[in-house]
Amino acid sequence: MKTCVEAVFSCLQTKPLDAECVVPKAAGTCDKQFSNVATAEEKMRAAVDKSCGEEDIQFAILQSAEGLDLDSLQVACAGYRVPSLTMIRDYEDCLVHQHTCLVEDLVRFDVARAEEMLARVGRVLKSEFCMPPSATPTRTRTPTPTRTPTPTRTATPGPRPRRHSDGASDGDPDA
Repeated sequence: MKTCVEAVFSCLQTKPLDAECVVPKAAGTCDKQFSNVATAEEKMRAAVDKSCGEEDIQFAILQSAEGLDLDSLQVACAGYRVPSLTMIRDYEDCLVHQHTCLVEDLVRFDVARAEEMLARVGRVLKSEFCMPPSATPTRTRTPTPTRTPTPTRTATPGPRPRRHSDGASDGDPDA
């Protein structure tokens, strides 16, 4: 996906007036990239079927804690719109959905304008089974308590004697 996004971005930045750059050139790059994703999905499913297919091992064993404990993935898979894990195909769907969503999140993070770039070639960066990215709370340090200084008593100076024009001052008995 990232190669697709970069191809569109490159066209827009280096050849903004070349209508042929985005479609069909960048779109062709995108078609190849998305085709590669589909091929990888097929290969993954074939590998899981080969290793864990019903003819080799019963799915009930894979579900059990003594097997792969696939039952422990029920909640996580439900979040990727795979409601239950009752056969190997459900597990494969969960794997595909989870990995697709992770890749989409990574591309979205890596290329801030990825959704815009993909839209220009008729693609989307949001599969229907992916939950919207949630905000991750950032931990902040709790301020270290400091001691507040204890106020001390200080003598407050009284009023200063005033001087009169004749040289005498208030409060000065010798004047």
